[in-house]
Amino acid sequence: MTSFIAQRPQSARPHVSTQAHRPATMKPSSKITLATFKFAPNSNNLERSNEPIQVQCNVTTLLQIIADDFNSGLHKPVRMMQASRFRTHLPNTILIGSSCEPMAWYFTSKDGYVVRKHRSNCTWKSVLQTFCGHLNKGFSPLSSRAKRVCRDNWPVAIGKFIDGRTRLLTASSFVDLIKALESAIPNATDFAQYPFCLTQFIPPAKRLRYISVYTVNQGKGECQVVVAELPPFYREQVHGDSPATDGNINTDPIEIVEHERSFTLGEAIEKETTLLAHHINRHQSSTATPVVNQLILEYIVHAKENLIYMTSILGISWQSGEQVQLAQVTIPPVEAPNNDFSLEIAPPQLPLQGPIPITTAIAHQSYTFSRSLKGSHAMCEAAERQVVYFEQEAEKYKAQVVILQEELHRVSTQLQLTSEGTHYKVHIQALERSLEEVNHQKYQLEAQLVKTINENTMRTTDLSHERTTFCVALQQAQDKIESLTSELKAVKSSGKQTNTDLQCEVTAHARTKQFMEGLEALISRQKESNQSHLSQIEILQAQLQVVTQERDHLQRLVPYANVKKTQYCKRLHLNDLYNIWPDWQLQVECLDRIISMHVLLFQRTFDHFQPMKLPMVIESLSITRTYPLIHHRLNFAQVVECMRCCNILTTRFTTATLEIIYLKCTETSHNKQLKRVTTAGVGRPRGMSFLEFLECIIRTSITKTRGKYTMGAEAVQYMVEKYLTPASHSW
Repeated sequence: MTSFIAQRPQSARPHVSTQAHRPATMKPSSKITLATFKFAPNSNNLERSNEPIQVQCNVTTLLQIIADDFNSGLHKPVRMMQASRFRTHLPNTILIGSSCEPMAWYFTSKDGYVVRKHRSNCTWKSVLQTFCGHLNKGFSPLSSRAKRVCRDNWPVAIGKFIDGRTRLLTASSFVDLIKALESAIPNATDFAQYPFCLTQFIPPAKRLRYISVYTVNQGKGECQVVVAELPPFYREQVHGDSPATDGNINTDPIEIVEHERSFTLGEAIEKETTLLAHHINRHQSSTATPVVNQLILEYIVHAKENLIYMTSILGISWQSGEQVQLAQVTIPPVEAPNNDFSLEIAPPQLPLQGPIPITTAIAHQSYTFSRSLKGSHAMCEAAERQVVYFEQEAEKYKAQVVILQEELHRVSTQLQLTSEGTHYKVHIQALERSLEEVNHQKYQLEAQLVKTINENTMRTTDLSHERTTFCVALQQAQDKIESLTSELKAVKSSGKQTNTDLQCEVTAHARTKQFMEGLEALISRQKESNQSHLSQIEILQAQLQVVTQERDHLQRLVPYANVKKTQYCKRLHLNDLYNIWPDWQLQVECLDRIISMHVLLFQRTFDHFQPMKLPMVIESLSITRTYPLIHHRLNFAQVVECMRCCNILTTRFTTATLEIIYLKCTETSHNKQLKRVTTAGVGRPRGMSFLEFLECIIRTSITKTRGKYTMGAEAVQYMVEKYLTPASHSW
């Protein structure tokens, strides 16, 4: 097996072989084989199954539980969110969806909790910037220079496939993979070709990885950490375009090596694995789903940051009614004589592997130092004294390690109790908040009770005051009743005299009534005569109105009496104006006479602008092209030029208003021309004939005067006198 020495950064160049410099302590001592075990039918014996380990299900489920992805859309307090998430160092991990899109992105936040990145930031461009950003030296990850920089065998990511294969991706192969996935969106993902998970590459320190195994045995959880070789696909990468070697957790065994492990590092990994198992059990127990039976994780120490990263989830099995284990592992002791075997039967317990004593390294160092003395007796004595000193120092360090182990065990116990009691603390806090709300309601009810008592006291006082006032008023009413009784007697005595007077008045009233009836008969006869007179007056007023209308009609025709009448309006399309004019017949007659009066001026104006070539204007910018001339017709540009020369176009009467009138006047003729096709295969251009020009003059005059004249002929006469006649002198 080939070994390597880490360069700067460590393990950054896996293709450089350093077989001669491999330390002697890295010798493989045993192997671990991962497999799937299930209970035999109607039996309590575990048997190995040919089913591969469900890698995708394990990774997806565990990441969702760690990041609390199930309740990501619900609003929760920060304290509860931190309690439902797990705190660890997780490299950037991207799960690929069913349509070649990045489905989820998990990473470690600044607070140390594993969270999921928002969907708006989960894009392939962001993934490429994060994974290869340190290689492109500030250039965009999609630029040509970035692609040239990334064309080396520098590892940046690890791809995991659903069949258990694992592939180390260099910068160039990672860029090609991201481009292929981005171009395949939104097609279905071919997981046989593409990985389902991409994990950022972590350069391992000392070219080692740590395998942590958590197992529940007889209701008690046990965790063990062993030091293992890096997978083959870490070490067998070569230059060139040759395909990379893939690893497979279903077939490749995990080689355990003899190595001087750090006691603090092993304790930290064991504690983190145990806390993760408790976190998963706490989450699963709240949802009535199976809890963890066995958990196998891979940890790597970063070569530059010296931080422990959880780089892979090798296997996880759940406790249920059938006790189906999806992954099982057996770890033999390091001192086993056979260094090349693979066990696949799961024992009930995992034997613990203790750390190699530190005196082994001291003895080896002393032996090497004594060999270098080359036979000097005095130097040997000095070396022996130095060995004794080192052994004493080692004993002191052992005592300190024991004390630190006890302190660490105590802290881990407190941390475990604290983590286990988080759910109850949250429940207690909720109860305390409920108690505070109840106390607040009690204080409110007490204040309301005091207020009600004060109101009742005030009402009692007011009632006593009202009762006293009522008694005084009652006494006054009695006195008034007595006075009224005496007055009533006086009124009765005077009433007799009043009755006598009343009888006299009744007699007089009867006589007056007879007289009134005679007057009413006379008045009714007078009203009938008045009604006949009013009807005659109304008839005379109607006749007077008819005569007045005829006179007005004749007076309006007086200015045009000497003009020969030509029926121009009959050939114009002014039906919409006829509906507005109540006296449309008079309007039509006047318009015919006024047009006949100025028809020569209109004809001269039409002939002056018809052959005129005008440049086309696009957004107030003249170009060399001109509007096409239409035989015996005016195009829109010529009409605009005519109105401009006559000073008709103003800020109130704009080109847009003129365009509406132009389209209205030429609508009928243009619709007829649309049915015809020219030799070029297109319709004829829109143009305005002389009659349509007259209609345009009438509509422009009415729009320009804005209701100033009741007669359309008066508006046309005003427009001719003020605009057309002065402008025609310059033609």
